[in-house]
Amino acid sequence: ATLSYQDHTPLLNAISAASRPLLAEFNSQDLANTAWSFATRCCKNSEILDSQSAEVLSKIAEFAPQGLATTAWAYSSLGVKDPTLLDAISEEVMRKLTEIEPQSLGILADAKLACRENVEQTLRPLASRFTEALPRSLDASEARNFADFVHELRVDNFGCWGARYIFERMGFEPPSPDFHERAAQQICASAAMTDGEEGNRSREAANALSGSALVHRRVFSYAEYHIQPVLSKPGAPLTG
Repeated sequence: ATLSYQDHTPLLNAISAASRPLLAEFNSQDLANTAWSFATRCCKNSEILDSQSAEVLSKIAEFAPQGLATTAWAYSSLGVKDPTLLDAISEEVMRKLTEIEPQSLGILADAKLACRENVEQTLRPLASRFTEALPRSLDASEARNFADFVHELRVDNFGCWGARYIFERMGFEPPSPDFHERAAQQICASAAMTDGEEGNRSREAANALSGSALVHRRVFSYAEYHIQPVLSKPGAPLTG
């Protein structure tokens, strides 16, 4: 999964078949890594995910915060319906909430858990600190200070909810539904134009737009501009 191997389904199915008899020997990190690997490659192999749920439940107290976040995201992003497991993860998250680093909080905020509001409340001041620390100029010392701050915070993204909160703090209004529609159409069309035979970029674009591609995925961006020139004689605005 880390190598983004493309022809992954037969390999993951083989790994699933070989892993199921050994699940009792997996520790919490092994279980989290397995769930992450299948979700990262968007491979909904219900046999391995269903089989390992019981193991996760029996070892839930052993999970580190990052493992809880990874497992919750994997099951949620793949749409696996296992309320017993997700509720158990939610309860464990609540027990360890003060120990969870910002990176994992960002993942958990998007994982559709029962404790989501508590996670958001815990993440909110951390995201606010990030916003307040943003450089206000191109001065090199400000950039270095911000880089040191981000390194100390130990986060490379705040997840979808966290990113939207940061944009709100920065004064960016939420885009309109028709902008969302235009962006989705343009991103998918652009990805399709550069696709290889397997259509990998189109699938990655679709996964990103659906919200099922939180971890280790491409970033697809779309922007529109409308600039009104400040002239003695008003001219037509520049748009695009």
